[in-house]
Amino acid sequence: MDTNTTPPPPTKEDLCSGVCAQCLKGGFPIPKTLLSFFSLACLSIAVVLFVLLVQAKRDGLKTTPTAQTVVATPWPSAKTRSYSIQNTIALPKPSLIGGMSVEQTLHERRSRRTFSDKSVTMQELSQLLWSAQGFTDPTGKRTAPSARSVYPITVFAFVKNVTGLTPGFYEYLPGTNSLGKTAVTDPKALDNTGVEATVLPAPVTFFLMADYGKGYQMLKDGAREGAILEVGHIGENMYLETESLHMATVVTEGFDAVKLQAALQYDPALHPVYVVPFGHIGVAPSPTPTAKPL
Repeated sequence: MDTNTTPPPPTKEDLCSGVCAQCLKGGFPIPKTLLSFFSLACLSIAVVLFVLLVQAKRDGLKTTPTAQTVVATPWPSAKTRSYSIQNTIALPKPSLIGGMSVEQTLHERRSRRTFSDKSVTMQELSQLLWSAQGFTDPTGKRTAPSARSVYPITVFAFVKNVTGLTPGFYEYLPGTNSLGKTAVTDPKALDNTGVEATVLPAPVTFFLMADYGKGYQMLKDGAREGAILEVGHIGENMYLETESLHMATVVTEGFDAVKLQAALQYDPALHPVYVVPFGHIGVAPSPTPTAKPL
């Protein structure tokens, strides 16, 4: 028997005796204790990285609103009135049953520019103001839509001839369906403000004023366009409500902004967009305005 016979080479199982049966790529064996430590270290690093990521996201959420609030707005906002409300007058509850169907008001709607001397009633005044900006549910939704529910429009009423109401300039308070009386009481306050001639004889003139700065944080540069579009929605509401009452109105936009603000003393951050005379239909036919050359 040959005692010099070379023994066979050890197998992988022989080399791994006492260590893990699983080897790294390339066949390098790792003891079980070292493999457990390596796995634990990887898991710990993953947990630490996850915690750091979550903390970074939280910090980002905390700082984002602060960064937004310091962005300069191109328009100041009328957050608090620069004028005072002398007292408030409750308006009658608006009726939800009109004199004609929506379809008929759409068919009959016309711009009417002449007004009779007949007084406007408090109920008629309430109907027009409610149609413009009245609340329609407890959450503050209104009769006219508003982008992102910003509601940047304030409606004012310049009163000359309303039964039971002192002449003057009033702010509509939609939350309570009431009027806030301002210090302006001169019934001739509009005479030298550049408003169109058709406005002056009206017993009531509504002013739709936009606070462009109110929606800037949400709408950015679209705040002004959104407010102007909203004025259009409100104007159509007022047209249809007027038609339902068999009365007269027309939306106008002619005025001298500097003279108007000086006469009515509203907040300078508010921008008048529509001037809307309102009253009973006059006997004289409504004139057709001539087109201005481009």
